[in-house]
Amino acid sequence: MNIIKKNSLLQVIYIGLFFIFLYSCDGGKKSNSTQKKNNMTISDSRLQIGEVLTPLGCLIYGPWQPMNTNYGYNGAIYFENKEISSELQLFTEVEKQLVFELQKDGSLKYWFKKDYERHPTAEDSEYEKQGITRTTHFNPQVDHIKKIYTKGNWSVNFNDSTLNIHFDDIQLPSFNGRYSDLGSGQMDLQRISFFDSIYNGQKVRLKKVLTTYYEHPWNNW
Repeated sequence: MNIIKKNSLLQVIYIGLFFIFLYSCDGGKKSNSTQKKNNMTISDSRLQIGEVLTPLGCLIYGPWQPMNTNYGYNGAIYFENKEISSELQLFTEVEKQLVFELQKDGSLKYWFKKDYERHPTAEDSEYEKQGITRTTHFNPQVDHIKKIYTKGNWSVNFNDSTLNIHFDDIQLPSFNGRYSDLGSGQMDLQRISFFDSIYNGQKVRLKKVLTTYYEHPWNNW
C-alpha cells in the first residue's frame, strides 16, 4: 500500500514538473518575441518603476531650461566644506536662451528660446479679423521650435550624481558637476571648481559651487 502511494505521489510530481517545463519554455518564447517587437518597453523599465520615475527617467523626462533667469543663480565659496561667502551670479544672454534635452543614448539636443515660433490659432485669426490685438501667455511645445541642434553628448554617474554635459559649440558652456533634488519636474545642478586664494592671511585651496535650478518646459511622455 505504501509503495502504491509513493508511486502515485511521484507521478503527480513528474506531471507537475512537466507542465512547469512547458510553461517556462513558452513563457521564454513570448518574452523573446516581446523584446524583438517592442524595444521601447525594455528601455522604459530603466526609466520608470510603476508610477515612479528612476533617476534616468527624471533626466530625460523632458528638456531642461534654467529657472529664474531674470534673477540669476547662487555662487558660494567653501573652505574645508564650510561656506564662507555667497553671492548672486547673473545669467549670460546665451544661458538665458539655452534649452537642452538629454537623450537615452547619450546624445544631446538643444535649441534657443528665441527660435520658438508661435502658431496662430483659429481664435487668434478670429480676433485679427475684428482688428483686435490680443496678448496671451505663450507656452511653447516641441512643434514650436524652428531649429534644433544635435552637436553634443552627456554622461552621468548615478553612484555619485556626477553629470557632465558637453556642447560642441564654443559659445555654449559645458556643465561638469553634480545634480541634487532631482525630480520629475526640476533639478539642482552644482558646478564645482577649485582655486587657490588667500583666506585669513593664509594661502588655501577654496571650492566654488555654482548652483543653477532647472525645470522642464514640457514633458516627453
